[in-house]
Amino acid sequence: MRWGSFRSCAHACTHGGEAVRAVQHVVRRGGVYWWRRRVCKKVGETERTTIAISMRTTNLGLARTIAAHLTHESERMMRRENGEMLSAEQTKAMLMSVARAHLAKLDRVAALEIADGVDAAEGRSSDLIMAWVKRLQGARGTFAKVEVGDRAAMRASGLSLDEIEEVDRTIAFLRDRGCRRRWPPRRREKRA
Repeated sequence: MRWGSFRSCAHACTHGGEAVRAVQHVVRRGGVYWWRRRVCKKVGETERTTIAISMRTTNLGLARTIAAHLTHESERMMRRENGEMLSAEQTKAMLMSVARAHLAKLDRVAALEIADGVDAAEGRSSDLIMAWVKRLQGARGTFAKVEVGDRAAMRASGLSLDEIEEVDRTIAFLRDRGCRRRWPPRRREKRA
């Protein structure tokens, strides 16, 4: 497969006549969005490897959500404590599994929203908030915080001031919840 025909969405471009904001590691090929990233080489490999995963969507909003999740998971995999390097094939298989699981989750959430009577505006607001949470965590790690420049970008993407505060609260909640968990979990001692 030739990657030269991809159009990178990592810079501001136009999509259907409307300006598109930067999307990290996302390219468009033939109208379908792909997540593409170069990964560190494994010991013994001479070049960095590029991993490309089709997000199987032509919807930029959905591609943003999936890309943020994939970026977050790829960062987490690269920062693993033991420093073990995975091959490109192993990494791609793991990330494809993450993408499939995330798409299935989005389908379940949409079905639950319909069943609970959540209207489209509330669903869109919730999706944008969580997309920004994942985007910031993917770019900065678990201890991400909403910064001044982020607030301007969030306003430009259509978030209200209340929604921006919700992004900040959600990141703090996830960070606090993650800090309380021990990893690896303690093994229970067997009582004699």
